[in-house]
Amino acid sequence: NLSPNGDEGPVTIAAMVRPKTPRRSPEKTMRVLKSVKKKYGDRVAVTIFGCESDDPQFLRLPRDFVFDHRGILIREEVADLLRHIDIFIDLSEYQAFGRAGLEAMACGCATILPGNCGTSEYATHRGNTLLVNTQDANEVIRAIEELIESDKLRKDISRKGISTALNYNITKAVISELMLFREAISKRHRAN
Repeated sequence: NLSPNGDEGPVTIAAMVRPKTPRRSPEKTMRVLKSVKKKYGDRVAVTIFGCESDDPQFLRLPRDFVFDHRGILIREEVADLLRHIDIFIDLSEYQAFGRAGLEAMACGCATILPGNCGTSEYATHRGNTLLVNTQDANEVIRAIEELIESDKLRKDISRKGISTALNYNITKAVISELMLFREAISKRHRAN
């Protein structure tokens, strides 16, 4: 397997683990990562971020496997981490939009994201991501295994994810919000 830099090495996997936000499924995320690490051993390297190491809620999660814990990261640190990661997983029960997934795409990660929610605005299954039912840990594990075992699929999804992320930027977001406000003001004036 090739690392993001094209070197031989473990496939790198990252996930946000934030126990204070239950909808992000921190326990399931750790159980899934543990299962993948147990199966693949040194063929994978796992990194998590999103909480402090001594967070009491984090200490109750499954942690009996090897992983790198980066703690709470600021935006630039998240981007720096993701630029060196092969696979980013988000096992949230629901995402209104799923910005973390789009940011991971922009950084070149192959992503595994929750299906049937706001990620559908930019995510296409087997196109630029693998969409999964996050309630089904076995489905999630199969998706991760597929990306670990197929360099081609991982690279294709990564490349298409970067292309997708290029369509989302601050200027477009501002214009979209301005159009929304303009429409609301126009409706208000027509009502009066």
